[in-house]
Amino acid sequence: MSKEKWAGIVYGRTHHLDFRFIALPEDFGELQLNWASSHILATTQKPKKLSSTPRWSLFKNESHCIVGVTCMVRDLLGEKEAHLTKDDKDRPLYIFVGYAAKLTRRKYLVDLPPYDSESLHDFQDLYDHVKEVWMVKDFHKNSHKSIKTSYQKRDFSPPCLHQNLSKDLITKINYRGKSPNQVFLWQDTPKRNGQLWATSAVCSHPTSVCLGKGYTEQYSDNPFLNHTVESQDVLTVKERFRSHKPQEEVAKKIDRQAVSFTEVITNKVKEDIQVTYSSALELQAIMLNNFTNENETNPQESESNVVLFDKNMYRNFGFKAKGSEPEEQLSKPETIKSDWF
Repeated sequence: MSKEKWAGIVYGRTHHLDFRFIALPEDFGELQLNWASSHILATTQKPKKLSSTPRWSLFKNESHCIVGVTCMVRDLLGEKEAHLTKDDKDRPLYIFVGYAAKLTRRKYLVDLPPYDSESLHDFQDLYDHVKEVWMVKDFHKNSHKSIKTSYQKRDFSPPCLHQNLSKDLITKINYRGKSPNQVFLWQDTPKRNGQLWATSAVCSHPTSVCLGKGYTEQYSDNPFLNHTVESQDVLTVKERFRSHKPQEEVAKKIDRQAVSFTEVITNKVKEDIQVTYSSALELQAIMLNNFTNENETNPQESESNVVLFDKNMYRNFGFKAKGSEPEEQLSKPETIKSDWF
């Protein structure tokens, strides 16, 4: 059976620039990006607790599966390249590094990076994408543009899917068509985590699992259907918070409307400009009226031909071309903090 092809995906920050998607698979559009973002951002909660305790995540929909780890950069790189583990304010960095595979021919995986609570070796090379843009600043061309990664066959550590598959978990693991409004909480041990990792990989339904300690209080308010929880002896099922719409519904709504974020902002700015222009005309009428009354009582040289508000001046308001001066020189000084957390 042929191996999967994987494309790298990296969410983190560099020496100068804030968190963003540094690398994305070449075929990722808005819907896939929204889906991936909701899961990845959920794994970055409580970053203080990431030190020496990486969070492993696997999530799949109908078209893609993403596997990755969220960890401190110093834990990913080990003892080498310490200068790449902190930002320009000397704050320690954390990151999500992972791989995406297409689920076109089948809905399950035949190989993937094996779960290993002692090593992040299979994900270390992904930090090369960060190195490419490590010193980029805001004013550099395409400074926030993601690197596009291609799908390729990759050699991971020796696979162990068949060793960790559990017949018991295959029938019990949660997936989208089973209990989408509930989260299944599992015992957090290396053995159980390895079983959940392998079982979710071969599950033929859209599912998701997050393995790792550190933020058990957030389990019901994020998109993962399966979580491991410290000191959890038996499987426990909890209801999700209902204050948020399911990610699938949000994605469908975005697809139907086909409105990009840029279009929304543009339309809002245009509406604001129209309101400003209308208010300006009213103000002009009031001022001219007062000016006329004043002339009647104190005759002076008339200036009624002065145009206070010209419609043309608003036409391109808010859409000026970006200047060549660096943004960081124009923005307000940042408050220096000693730590991200």
